[in-house]
Amino acid sequence: ERGKETAVWALCSLAVNDDNRVLIVRARVVQPLVQFLRTGETSGKGVATRALGLLALSPDNHDAILCAGVLAELKQVLSTGDTAVKIEAARTLCSLAVDNNTSIAIASAGAVKPLVELLGVEDVEGMRQAACALCKLAELNDEIQRLIANPEVVESLVRVLSRGDIEGKGQAAKALHILAVNNETIQIIVSAGAVEPLVHLLSTGDNTGKRHAARTIGILTENNDSNIRIEIARAGALEPLVQLLCSEELEVNGLAATAIHSLEVTHENLIAIAHVNTVEALVQILESGEMQRRGISARALCILAMNNDNREAITLAGAVNPLVQLLTIGDMESKTEAARALGILAQSDGCENKHILSALVLSVQPLVQLLASDDAEGKKVAARVLSILADNDNNHILIEQAKAVEPLVQLLITGDMEGKRLAACALGNLGRSYDNIRKVIVDAGAVKLLVELLSSEDIASMRPAAWALGNLAGSIENNMMMVNAGTVERLVLLLRSGDIVGKGAAAVISTIIEDGDNEGKSWAAEALGKLACDLGFNQNVTGNVVTALVQLVASGDSRGKKEAARALSSFALSDNNKVLIVHAGAIEPLNCLLEAEDIEGKRWSVITLNNLATNDGNKTLMERAGSIGPLVKLVSSEDVECARCAVNALSILTVNNISRIMIVSSMAVEPLVQLLKKEGIEEKACVAKLLIQLAVNEDIKMTISRAGAVQPLIELLRYENTTCKGTAARALSCLTGIDDNSINLVQAGALEQLVQLLRAHESDDRGIAAKVLSKLAEKPDNHVAILCAGAIDPLVQLLTAADEDENIFAARVLTSLAVSDDLRNVIVSAGAVKPLVQLLRSRDVLGQGEAARVLSRLACSTHMKIVIECALAVQPLVRLLIIGNVDGKNWAADTLCSLAKFNNDNRMAILHAGALEPLVQLLKTGNVRGKGLAARAFYYLTRNSDDNHIDMLSCVGVIELLVELLSIEDVEAERWAMWALISLAGNTEIKKKMIRARAVEPLVRLLSAVSAEDKGAAARLLGSLGEFDCGQIMQARGVEPLVQLLGVEDIEVKDNAARALSILASSDSNRNAIASAGAVAPLVLLLEAGFTQRKESIEALANLALSEQNQIAIATAGAVEPLVRLLGIGSAGQKRVAARAIGNLALNEENQSNISNARAVDPLVQLLRSGDIEDKALAARALYNLAVNTVHHNAIMHAGALVTLVELLSTGNIDGKIWSARALTCLAITDEINIAIVDAGAVSSIVQLLGGEDPDGKGVATEALISLGSYNNSRIAIADAGAVDPLVQLMVEGDVMNKRRAVRALGILSVNDDNKILLAKAVRPLVQLLGAGDYEIKILAAETLSSLATNDENRVIIADTGALEPLVHLLCTEHADGKEMAANALHSLIRNSDNQIAIERAGVVVPLVKLLTTGDATQKMVAVSVLSYLSVNDDNVVAIGVAGAVGPLVPLLSCANPDGKRWAARALSCLVKIEDNKISIARAGAVEPLVLLLSATDNKARLWATATLCHLAQNNDENKIEMLRAGVAVPLVQLLNIEDHQCKNEAAMLLCILTTHQNNKNIFVSIGAVEPLVRLLSTGNVKGRRLAAMALGNLAGSDDNRTIILRAGAVEPLLVLLRTGNYEEQIQSAWALGNLAVTANNNIKLSLNEVEALVHLLRIGHDEGMGMAAWTVGHLAVNNDNKIALVNLGAVEPLVHLLSIGDAEGKSNAVWALDKLAYNNDNIKMIIERSKAKWLQERTCQTDQFMRASSGMPRMA
Repeated sequence: ERGKETAVWALCSLAVNDDNRVLIVRARVVQPLVQFLRTGETSGKGVATRALGLLALSPDNHDAILCAGVLAELKQVLSTGDTAVKIEAARTLCSLAVDNNTSIAIASAGAVKPLVELLGVEDVEGMRQAACALCKLAELNDEIQRLIANPEVVESLVRVLSRGDIEGKGQAAKALHILAVNNETIQIIVSAGAVEPLVHLLSTGDNTGKRHAARTIGILTENNDSNIRIEIARAGALEPLVQLLCSEELEVNGLAATAIHSLEVTHENLIAIAHVNTVEALVQILESGEMQRRGISARALCILAMNNDNREAITLAGAVNPLVQLLTIGDMESKTEAARALGILAQSDGCENKHILSALVLSVQPLVQLLASDDAEGKKVAARVLSILADNDNNHILIEQAKAVEPLVQLLITGDMEGKRLAACALGNLGRSYDNIRKVIVDAGAVKLLVELLSSEDIASMRPAAWALGNLAGSIENNMMMVNAGTVERLVLLLRSGDIVGKGAAAVISTIIEDGDNEGKSWAAEALGKLACDLGFNQNVTGNVVTALVQLVASGDSRGKKEAARALSSFALSDNNKVLIVHAGAIEPLNCLLEAEDIEGKRWSVITLNNLATNDGNKTLMERAGSIGPLVKLVSSEDVECARCAVNALSILTVNNISRIMIVSSMAVEPLVQLLKKEGIEEKACVAKLLIQLAVNEDIKMTISRAGAVQPLIELLRYENTTCKGTAARALSCLTGIDDNSINLVQAGALEQLVQLLRAHESDDRGIAAKVLSKLAEKPDNHVAILCAGAIDPLVQLLTAADEDENIFAARVLTSLAVSDDLRNVIVSAGAVKPLVQLLRSRDVLGQGEAARVLSRLACSTHMKIVIECALAVQPLVRLLIIGNVDGKNWAADTLCSLAKFNNDNRMAILHAGALEPLVQLLKTGNVRGKGLAARAFYYLTRNSDDNHIDMLSCVGVIELLVELLSIEDVEAERWAMWALISLAGNTEIKKKMIRARAVEPLVRLLSAVSAEDKGAAARLLGSLGEFDCGQIMQARGVEPLVQLLGVEDIEVKDNAARALSILASSDSNRNAIASAGAVAPLVLLLEAGFTQRKESIEALANLALSEQNQIAIATAGAVEPLVRLLGIGSAGQKRVAARAIGNLALNEENQSNISNARAVDPLVQLLRSGDIEDKALAARALYNLAVNTVHHNAIMHAGALVTLVELLSTGNIDGKIWSARALTCLAITDEINIAIVDAGAVSSIVQLLGGEDPDGKGVATEALISLGSYNNSRIAIADAGAVDPLVQLMVEGDVMNKRRAVRALGILSVNDDNKILLAKAVRPLVQLLGAGDYEIKILAAETLSSLATNDENRVIIADTGALEPLVHLLCTEHADGKEMAANALHSLIRNSDNQIAIERAGVVVPLVKLLTTGDATQKMVAVSVLSYLSVNDDNVVAIGVAGAVGPLVPLLSCANPDGKRWAARALSCLVKIEDNKISIARAGAVEPLVLLLSATDNKARLWATATLCHLAQNNDENKIEMLRAGVAVPLVQLLNIEDHQCKNEAAMLLCILTTHQNNKNIFVSIGAVEPLVRLLSTGNVKGRRLAAMALGNLAGSDDNRTIILRAGAVEPLLVLLRTGNYEEQIQSAWALGNLAVTANNNIKLSLNEVEALVHLLRIGHDEGMGMAAWTVGHLAVNNDNKIALVNLGAVEPLVHLLSIGDAEGKSNAVWALDKLAYNNDNIKMIIERSKAKWLQERTCQTDQFMRASSGMPRMA
């Protein structure tokens, strides 16, 4: 083998040379190499594979190698060889794979799969060779390619791409390129993560790797999925690709350019390209490189130039001139790329663009040549560049002289759509400047071709065609040619459907046609004729035209929009077209045109809108479309016509309040006022008219006033023009209600003129003056000026005038002035009261009302003289209430209110005057104001009134009317109705009436009133009503406004709101809603307010905190610290409510820490000590809620709460006792605290609470006892305090929860042994609950009975009371806890032997066995313990076995619980006594776990396991063998050495049984069983000694063991046992001694006492004993002294007697013994003398059977 390997190595060295390879193959070495590859060792296979690989480098050798069957062997080593061999095999395959046939053969040999696996090795050489081989196979055959193109192979190749060496990465990239033949494979490659390593290879690979990576990336970018291109770009491919553009390898340049070109041209990619500095290198190639490289460089510059920053760099690098040169000298492809690059560069911005364009001038001629070439792409690129050049007018002549027109026109004929579009663009630019160029274009036939292009369906092509035609339409000849070519029709179509530029072009052409000469005008007339025909006879067509125009207004260029608006303005003169234009959507684009910069466009747009606005329907549409805003802006236009048209349009649109608001919102007022100040009487009049229209709205009045309109209006008032004066006066009358306007009027001197006018002779003048003064007087700031102007006296005089208007306006002025006591004094001093009363009694209804109104103001005076004087009017005022008109009644009521407000006598006078009934009638039938005044009157009249008046008002239905008035939506009326209801809400019945009248909902609405006083009043009344019905308030959504009131500044309002919320929060269903409305934070803020607010807010927070959802929110809002402060320093009431709130907050665990940290415990304990009885209860409750969390126990204890809580147990009210008991329950978690509570005397108080009448108190007391009873001393104290009887009573009489608590408490007390007898009285009710209670009670009852049953007496009582049956029933339920507790109880009860049979009879066995199978670990433990007790009773064993207990018991022998093992062993030790069970136990696999249990530390488990094994081994050799296989010997011998006698005895017993088999004896002796057995002979009890002797006797049955036993000193204790033991011991010792004496060397000599014992055993024993003694005598008689002694002491007679009475074995043993004794001559004589020799002779002459029975003893016979 070594020689072969050496030879192959030599061949490898030679095969490096090409010629040698051929010679080697000719020497026919291939076949031996393949054979060596097949049969050699690993190293040999490796060198053989290498040799074949080297030979395969020569193609001439391939046939010989393949014919030798090398492929199968190479596949084999690829699959099974080590890595080095696999690499050589892969290299060989790579060399062989040179054609399609060979590739198929390699794939057919199964080499592909191991090659793929080789890709996954960590060896880079292996990766490379595998990738190379796969690459060649896939390249040569499509089927193999499809086979390899799967995710697994691709992932492996990607792995090589990431981890391989440089060459391997290149091969992997090449393989991926070959595989990427379709979209599916490309997706697999990308999904495998190939992009990033491919990009990395672009930068780090060698030239080959870069080439393959670039080619692969190029293939990937050609996929339709743009996401792949984006991913490649994001992976950073652009930078290395751009760098590769400068590579020395031409192929790499091209591949990089292709890849970059295929990538997505996104903003991010362009930025990436811009950061790669390769421009200079590319320009250098462009200048001096090969022609093909120049073309690639030009293409690369195209790509780089997509980024604007790069264009500048390319230009500065000097690329333009070489590109122009390339355009001249290059091949067609290079020319195209150069032209494309120049076109892109020509689109640059800035100064470099000029440089490019100037350089491009030199390229015109070559561009034209390219345009005339046959290359389609080159034509388009040339046309694009020429279009760019033609954008500069200076280049037009140069381009035309280069003969570019004709090839451009030709491109319109032969080019594709893009080419035609580019040609049209170029021609359009060329036809823009010179007529001679336009003529050349037209002569070349461009018009018809452009019209055809205009007729295409390609919008992008229509645009340049229209543009070109528009530029060509500059001459008459051209125009006619276009008309003849059908241009007009196409332009109309373009107008309707084209894009922005196309529409603009159409409008331009129309203008040119209109401005042309006669011939052009004819052409225009023809086009307009067609449109007119459409308008006149076809409304649908008209609609289409309008729609097209509207679209042009919306989307055309500036001129197009203007021309379209002009056309629409003409159309809008027709009423029919107004609607048509608006429906076509013209308003919005016209609005947009109003805001354009083109002033002419604005003018036509506003004219069109003016024309459209004359249609009423269009006004609303224009408002909605937003026309007002742009029109308002146009008011400020410098163009007079625009401004005037805009004002007129706004005047037309001002038809309602909405339009007024829209105009003002558009900031129209200020420009209007500015226009009012300008010259031009017509404009001023228009503006004033518009202001009057606007001033109808009160809010707009203010805006107009602030804009400064008053002053120019006053100036206009001084004009001589009557119309202007009238308009100015009307405008001022509208504006005089504004404060600033009044001031302006006064300051401008208007007041004096008005007062003078008041003294005029003309009635109209006086009326107008009074009217204006009435408005001015409405402003208090003007009162003094009016007074100083001397207006009072003439106004009083006007009260008696004949003209009603004068009376009314004079009274109104006086009403306005009578707002202060001083002014009221002046008015009264002027003698106004008397004429006012007279006016009140007149027949003038309006005058009566105004008089009453003035009197109401005068009666408000604080000077009682004025009030009394006005009181003269009471009777006529009441009369006016009855007969007056609406206003009169209202003012009468108002005056009566004023009179009743401050004077109680007036109230009585009004009531006595009969005002009550008309006021009620006014409340029923009056208008809103009248009803409000009536309500106000009732409020004042009922203040300080007796109950009779209130009852009287409630009886006449005033309550219902006032409630109804609350919903009238008038602030004043609602306000006074509410105050009246508050005044009336004096008793419960009236409040209920209000609720029934549905007062709540309107009151809720009034919570949002303007007046803080009213808000507070509404909250106050709602709080009162909420005491009777919270539901209505919640349904009316009253919470949110109440919460908002908490944030107002008025203290009383906050108080009322907090009180109302507190009342609402007293209901569970309301709390979350209140908190959700945001009430918490403001309520917390109120904690820092005054006393009242604190109490109300605390109460509200306390009620809210009863909801779990609110507790965290309240604490988070910062309520805890202020509450704690109030708890310490607040008033008694505050402390109480704070304690309640803290107690509620402490229900939440998170809040407990905050409360404790705020040091709330100390003040709570202090309140517990010093508060009243209710305070103490609340403090105890709060401490309980804190004590729920043990973290706070130390703080509570250190504060001294324990003693105080115990005191409260005996002194508090029922709530205090309950909460203190609960708190103590929580605190009692340690022995120390428990003892402290007991020592403080809490137990007796708790027991008293337990014996009380309150069910909750009983439950809490029971819980406390449960907590305290967790400790032994406490349990004794609880029992001594007499808790048992009330607990038993509670268990009998309490509700379900209390019964549970009572049972649990009794169970805890029963843990103490001293209490078990005391608790015997609880057994019967516990048993009753066990049978009739709910499931939880049954469990607790079973648990308590289980505890009680640990007492012997209680076991009997429980069983006698009938507990067994319900316990068994509970055991049979499906509830795990119930089963467990029932089993526990039965476990306790079964310890009584009488109960065992009763329990079995109760049917417990089957459910226990089921529990063994289905229960959890704990349940199984209890079940097995009960079964173990049951199995002790023989009567139960059969039932347990029949129930199938063996199967589930055996696994428990191996469970983790030692108790389970013990109980299972015990049960099996009893069950095994039944033969059928013995078989079942063995078959269930019990032997091995029982043997393992012998090594346990639990002696009981050992004992019962040994006992079970004893029974299993009895008379069953198979079980014995199984035990020995399980390793019973060692632990069994170890058991002989322990202290426990029972275990020793059972171990000895098992050893006895096992050693009855001859094969087992030596095993036990060999592991040291003899010594402990010998010790057991001396130290054991009776049974132990007997079994030890028996075991030694068994062991001595083997010759090898006798010496060992003798050496262990067994003889002496055996002899002692023979001498002193009982009968059984003597028998077994004799057995052992006899076996030991079998060997002649064992010459055991007996003493006389021992001989006597043996002879005695012969005489008194039963058959087996006598036979055993005879057998032993025979063996001991080997010793001569023993022979003599035995004969002398009388052994012969019993032996002879045994011959008569014994069984066959006994007789045989007797013969054996006599034979041995007869070896002594003296003995023979004695034997003959003492025996019946004749009988003996007769017996020995009988059948052979006896001879065989006494075999070996013929001598004796």
